[in-house]
Amino acid sequence: MNYEMFCPRKRKAPPYVLNTRVYSNMLIKTDAPYRNRGVYNDDTDLCLQILKDGHCVIQFNCFLAKKLQTMTVKGGNTDIYQDDGRLLMAQELQRRHPDVVKITRKWNRWQHTVDYRPFRANRPILRPGVIIPAEPNNYGMVLRKKGERIDSALPEDGAAC
Repeated sequence: MNYEMFCPRKRKAPPYVLNTRVYSNMLIKTDAPYRNRGVYNDDTDLCLQILKDGHCVIQFNCFLAKKLQTMTVKGGNTDIYQDDGRLLMAQELQRRHPDVVKITRKWNRWQHTVDYRPFRANRPILRPGVIIPAEPNNYGMVLRKKGERIDSALPEDGAAC
C-alpha cells in the first residue's frame, strides 16, 4: 500500500500503479525466492529484484498506510541515515542496480533515483481459473456527494444499501 503522505485526499490518483517503488508496507509471498539484502533501501532493492525477473509489483493507492515521514521520529533506522548515511544508502542501492539507479541530490540531501521505465512491460499473471468480471461489484455501496441525503442515493426500487 502506498503511504497516505504520497497520495493526498484532494489529488486524484489511480487505484493502483504497476511496476514502481513499493515502500516498506508490502504483502509478499513467504515462499518467494527474494530476500531483503543490505542495510539500506531493502524495500526498493526487493522490488527491483522482483521486477528484473519479469514479475510485477503493484502499489495500491485505493488502500493507504498512515506512516510518518522518514527521519521525523527518533528510533528505528534513524541513526543509519545521519551524517553520511543518506549517501551510503544511495551508493548501496546503486552498487546492486547500476543499470537503473543514479545518485542525485534532492531536498538538500543525497538520494537515489530509480528508472522504472525498463519494467513497464511487466504484466501480472492471473492464477488459472480466475475470471475478472466486466462490471465492478460494489457490494451494495452507493457513492454520494458530501451533504447529499442518504435516501436520494437509494436505488429506484427502494432496496436498502
